[in-house]
Amino acid sequence: MRRHLGFLGACLGFTVVLLDTTAVAAILPGIVADLGGGSSAGMWIAAAYLLAFAVLLMPCGTLADRIGPGRAYLLGLVVFGVGSALSAAAPGASALILARVIQGIGAAAMVPSSLSLIAGLYAERRLGAVLGIWSAISGVAAAAGPVLAGALAARWGWPSVFWMNLPVCAAALALLAALPRAAATPGAAGRTARVGRDGAGAVAAVLSLGLGAGIAAAQLLPEQPVAPTLLLAVAGAGLLVLGLRLDRRRGRPVLSLFDHARFRRVTACALFLNAAFYGQFMIVPFVIRDLLPDAQRVIVQGYALEALTAIAGSLAAARVLTSWPQPRRAAAGLLLLLAGLAAVGAGCCLGVAGLVLLGCALCGFGNDVAAVLLTADSVSGVPVAARGRGQGVFNAARQMGSAAGVAAVAVGSAALSGGDRIVLVLAVPALLGLCGAAVLLRPERPGSRSARSAPEPSTI
Repeated sequence: MRRHLGFLGACLGFTVVLLDTTAVAAILPGIVADLGGGSSAGMWIAAAYLLAFAVLLMPCGTLADRIGPGRAYLLGLVVFGVGSALSAAAPGASALILARVIQGIGAAAMVPSSLSLIAGLYAERRLGAVLGIWSAISGVAAAAGPVLAGALAARWGWPSVFWMNLPVCAAALALLAALPRAAATPGAAGRTARVGRDGAGAVAAVLSLGLGAGIAAAQLLPEQPVAPTLLLAVAGAGLLVLGLRLDRRRGRPVLSLFDHARFRRVTACALFLNAAFYGQFMIVPFVIRDLLPDAQRVIVQGYALEALTAIAGSLAAARVLTSWPQPRRAAAGLLLLLAGLAAVGAGCCLGVAGLVLLGCALCGFGNDVAAVLLTADSVSGVPVAARGRGQGVFNAARQMGSAAGVAAVAVGSAALSGGDRIVLVLAVPALLGLCGAAVLLRPERPGSRSARSAPEPSTI
């Protein structure tokens, strides 16, 4: 019974992280109208959370190994709750962006430690079924975020979306008390781990990603300072090279995973997929608000359709498309996402709400088809001994794609002007999705290394 309560606590924290990832998109127009700052501020209210989350995801996984998953999860819950309270009480856009960074830090501590907690609670023979339940809960949470946020904001205002996180975090903290001590503390390997060349490489990579975020943020300043931006770019490139060199000196470098052709493809495609999906997820409310009458109704209905079709996309990926050749089946989802973006843009230009809703449905369905199949291929695309590292790299790439997509849309929205500028910004996620499809469908070189010997999972 105690392990089931601990599992529920781990799921609650992860659920609130995913809810916040998608829920805020539905209330961005209301936040901007209340706090000011324009659409660029709205984009960065979303991007600040995703950037902090993505940049710190892998270092926080190492933290969970060193101090124990239970302690890391507890720390993440507290930080996330503080960030949520500060977000709800934010007096202006700048304060809200800072509070969202704090939320992202807490989320980064919770996600890897929640998986470690679950793995320590159940025997290996039951772990697959338990992780299946965990994945289903996370999918429903991500899909329900915009609908729940829209309902809360309509009834009590946008701060209620952030206040909602506090009782969920409190419930998760209470359930953590039921965790067996062995599952909440680090093992011997975690207690004796030292920061050596691995730690130096990770620090260099994180600093490089942080400087990249600074470069993107600098583009939104009223007077874009060229010299500091160039300095950030040079420093970031140098730190990235340093991190890669240190990584190559390791006995089992992460970069060796990219010798496997299938893993290399699906990881690159997953990055582009998340960039395209979250880019459109953040910009579509502004497109609808600026160009359609009865905008709030269309926004709520559009996100509800994305939620429902996302569930349908997951079922289709598991039951139907597994019989297709590997590159084509995930590419089909990407192409459906592109078709959805085209429908949203056309519907806004023509003033046809039905076409916009069709586009939202295609985006939700196509994204989940591609995401589920890419995840399955990322598991079978590397040797069994490297699958743990592979999933760390794969998920970090997805989160960085999410942050990059939102940042690209924000920069494009700030750079363009004119009444229809936001429709033009839809081309940014469309181009990112097209890049992902091109990577997936590019013919494989005859001499490339792949894990053909690794069996493909029969179910997803």
